[in-house]
Amino acid sequence: MAATDAQPDGDASEPPADGAVPASVAVALFYSDLISGPSTGGENNAGAFVTVYGRGFGASRGTSTVTVGGGLVESYPAWSDTKITFQLGAAATTGDIVVEVPGLGSSNGLPFTVRPGNIYFAATSGDDDDDGSSAQPWATLTAAKRRLEPGDILYAMDGVTALTLDGIRAALCISESYGCEAQNGTASMPIAMVAYPNAEVIVGCMEEGCPSRGMRVQAEHWTIAQFTLVSSSAMYASSISVESADDTVSTYGQRVVGNRVTGGYYGITLGTNADCQILGNEVYDTPHSAIYHGGWGPSSDVEIAWNVVHDTGATAFGIKAYGHTPDDRLSGLWIHDNLIYETQRAAILVGGSDGATPWVYDARITNNVIWKSLSPTEGAIRIGNSGVDETELDLVIAHNTIVDSSASLQIDAVGTALVQNNLFVQEEGDYLGRAFGAGGITLDHNGYYGGAEVPAAETAALVGDPRFTDRAGGDFHIGDGSVAIDSGVDAGVMRDFDGLSRPRGGGYDLGAFEFLPTAP
Repeated sequence: MAATDAQPDGDASEPPADGAVPASVAVALFYSDLISGPSTGGENNAGAFVTVYGRGFGASRGTSTVTVGGGLVESYPAWSDTKITFQLGAAATTGDIVVEVPGLGSSNGLPFTVRPGNIYFAATSGDDDDDGSSAQPWATLTAAKRRLEPGDILYAMDGVTALTLDGIRAALCISESYGCEAQNGTASMPIAMVAYPNAEVIVGCMEEGCPSRGMRVQAEHWTIAQFTLVSSSAMYASSISVESADDTVSTYGQRVVGNRVTGGYYGITLGTNADCQILGNEVYDTPHSAIYHGGWGPSSDVEIAWNVVHDTGATAFGIKAYGHTPDDRLSGLWIHDNLIYETQRAAILVGGSDGATPWVYDARITNNVIWKSLSPTEGAIRIGNSGVDETELDLVIAHNTIVDSSASLQIDAVGTALVQNNLFVQEEGDYLGRAFGAGGITLDHNGYYGGAEVPAAETAALVGDPRFTDRAGGDFHIGDGSVAIDSGVDAGVMRDFDGLSRPRGGGYDLGAFEFLPTAP
């Protein structure tokens, strides 16, 4: 999907407490691969490499800068308009990461903790008997993961791979159990395995006889970032599985950030997680669901955000949260700011269980952009399962933009659902695929264009042309005269898909994007 840069409309101001980008700022930070690390050690004794993601950084650095806790970072191995990699350096201290772009001002801040820890490397020229330093790197990821302790970071250099069976049906298994010999991190001293700046590092393989998992992560407080993760398309294979070794106990602090994921029956699978983040991954060409939380025990506080999901198979959902056992429980599910297009089944499915019991207790689905969800029998966003009692599900669906899908929304069963400030744009057909056994559904201040009749349950419909910048090309920013401008209400979503604060004008705009007027 194309996106246009925001234009600055004033000097930078202090970021609001909720972390949203001030309305006057065109430079926005979304997330980082690491949230803590050492400022010394490693390559040139300049500490950890950190990658931040956002928008408005500029195609090249020029005189722009990054500070961490007010101190300038050491170097910038990579810089683009949406992604910066920098090395911390001794001046970095605990505090916010901030990007400063001359003429546009300062970004919002992302919190970062400078802490102790060791930095190691793996390279094709390395030797597993060496010490893992930048001068004497290890050779394999399988040897490296056995030696990482809480607080450590491993950078894998270009060309490093893990292709054959390591353990528990995976090319790389990260677990204290099953002979995998990987330690847990802690909340204050997490462990990270990251591709070195600009490197391609592949885990898993697609051929017949490959392990059924590319990577399997069961250890707590681990970050996996910027890898290429693949597996075969055999039934139930996945390119990365993030889970607990014990289905009765949640595993905490697992983060999967900025990876390229493809080829598996599933892309990313989750189960029995707490405080888990799936951020900024590209997931595509998966025969079944691209990102799949399957329950398998108690889970809480799962964030799935800023991912790009596309071109899934004939039976594939985009993002799916669907339980399997009567003991499954998931609270605090937040699906936001994802771009999902060309899916053959629902782009987002939440609820339902093979265990025939409700398992998702509360969920927020906000700021997602969904284009061409093509199932003739399902909505782009589908909630519940008609065979499962979902009366305990408390749901918010707000500020999503759904375009050219067979139906925009389908609610089979729910306790309470607030559907507010969305934009539903179709060529034809019903906006609401079906809503039986739906419970307390409220549709309020949603925008409609091109489809059949507005749902009878809608309390304040806004009907008219959203005036997208380029609907055929996938740019769904709204233009002058759009029905979406200032037509919404406060739904508690305080920034838009571009990271800009809401509201920017006289009211809240419908859909994922706030209106950016053209400078006179």
